[in-house]
Parts: sequence; structure tokens; C-alpha cells
Amino acid sequence: MARSLGFDPKTQLQDPMLNTVGNIGVAHALMVLVSALEEAKAGDRILLASYGDGADAFVLKVTEEMERIKGSRGVKGFLEPKKMLPTYEKYLLYRELLEQPLELFNVDSAASVMWRDRNWVLRGHGSKCRQCGMVAFPIQRVCYGCRSKDDYDEVRLTDKRGKVFSFSRDLLAGGPADPEIVQTIVESEEGGARIYCMMTDCDPTEIKIGTPVEMTFRRMREARGFYNYFWKCRPIRKGGQPNGEY
Repeated sequence: MARSLGFDPKTQLQDPMLNTVGNIGVAHALMVLVSALEEAKAGDRILLASYGDGADAFVLKVTEEMERIKGSRGVKGFLEPKKMLPTYEKYLLYRELLEQPLELFNVDSAASVMWRDRNWVLRGHGSKCRQCGMVAFPIQRVCYGCRSKDDYDEVRLTDKRGKVFSFSRDLLAGGPADPEIVQTIVESEEGGARIYCMMTDCDPTEIKIGTPVEMTFRRMREARGFYNYFWKCRPIRKGGQPNGEY
């Protein structure tokens, strides 16, 4: 099709990422568009076309506004630290395509609690004391440092990196897909705030004190039709191999 339109497949077609990501359905064309924009410069023209139950085509012109988002993580930034699943069985477990035993610890989530604590549970905000500058997570009305009360600003912590301050390898809280859970205390680069969370996308045997990590928003559990999400940390890897360098 590209050749029939006069395009050079080697230089003018964007990688569809079918071998690295797969077909993600209706969002696939937009993902490829974002990937193309990461390499585009002002003045470039992009033809976006997709088909399925019907077809759509758009001709887009890149403007100088693209320079404002240069350096953002983008599609390639999210693909680089990926961790390959070691077995097909683990994939089936993650997709809940195999029968699994009941969880040892199954705590129902409450929508009222999620709404009340949404600023720190969903947005990942901590509190920064206006008096002494101490940063705490979750949000604390009383400062740990100077004991001032209700005198703080909310600061976002989940877009900051950190390092492992302490951790334990928990063999009770896991499930069939992940029998061992790394319970972690992260020291954030934002004021040294300590964040208690689980670690994901990791090999528990490779984790050590000081391992650099970043925060990622993940589904925790589902109970009675209510899905619970919270923040986990994951190692910052170089490359995407199962035993990639940290």
C-alpha cells in the first residue's frame, strides 16, 4: 500500500511496533503516531491512516509547539525498561486465564475511603511542612519534625525518582503469578520522604539497598466488582532484558 502511494517503506514508514508491543487494538494507530511525533521536527507532515470497521485518514503538520515536549518519556521511554515474562504460564496467570487458588489475604476496598484519601492514594501527593520543610507520605496533618498542625502544602511525589531505603521479601502476601513480594520503603528525591509500597517488575534476588526506583500506578486487586489501584515502585533498568542492568 505504501509503495502504491509513492512512499519509501524504508524511510517514510513508522515502525508499527508489532514485534515489540503487539497489536493493542483501537489505540494502536495513535500509539504509532506518538512514536512518530517523538522523532518529528517542525514542518514535517504526517499521514495517519487506520482501518478496521471502516477507515480513517488524517494529514497532520508538525508545528514549533513540538519542541515544548521534547525530552519527555514518550513511547520509547516506556518500552526501554520493560521486563520480559520468563514463561507463558506467568502470562496466563496475569491474564487470569488459569484457575487460581483464593488469596490468603483478600481485603475489600471501600469507595468512600478511596474518595476521602484520593489526593495521596490516587494522585500520590505528600505533605511538605511550611515551618521546617519536612516531606511526609501519606499526607500528615501533624508534622513529624516540628509538630506544627495543618500547616503544609501538598507536593506530588510519584513523578520523582527514589532509591530503596529498606525492603523485605514477603513469601506470604504473594499469589501464584508472583509468589514472592518485595515490600519496600522508598526514599524519594523530594525531601527524602519515605514511601511504603510494593515493588513490581523485578527479580527479588537482585534488589539491594540503594537500588534506584521510580513509581508506577498499578491495579492492586478486585473485589465485588470494585477495582483498587495504588502506587508501586519498580527498578530503573537500562535496557529491556530479564536481567537488565540496574
